[in-house]
Amino acid sequence: MADSPNKTTLLLVEDEALIAILEAEQLEAEGYSVIVTGDGEAAMEAVRTASPPVDLVLMDIDLGPGRMDGIRAAQAILEVRDVPVVFLSSHTERDIVARTEEISSYGYVVKDPGIAVHSDR
Repeated sequence: MADSPNKTTLLLVEDEALIAILEAEQLEAEGYSVIVTGDGEAAMEAVRTASPPVDLVLMDIDLGPGRMDGIRAAQAILEVRDVPVVFLSSHTERDIVARTEEISSYGYVVKDPGIAVHSDR
C-alpha cells in the first residue's frame, strides 16, 4: 500500500496473484509505492480512495473469466479521474491492441512470454 507522499504511487491491476506479487516486489525495489488489485471494480475504488492519489495505473487486460476486462476497467477509471494508464498484457492480437488505442493510454507493454524452446528437428 502507498506509504510515502514523496514516492510515485502505482496501481497494479493483475488477477494472477503470483505475477502481482512478483511485479509489485520489483516495482517497490525500484522505489515505487504499489497498490495491488485483482479486478476492475477494486481498481476503480482504489483510484477513488487512495491517499496519496494514484499517479499511474499498470493494467492487465485479461482480468479473469466473467470479469470486466482491463480495457473496460481503464475506461471506467478515466471517467472518474484523469490518470495515465499503461497496459500490460501477453495479448498481441490486433483487435485487442486497437481497443486499447481507442482510449487515453500511455502505452502497451507486452509481458515476457517466458522461455521459448526451439528445435531444429
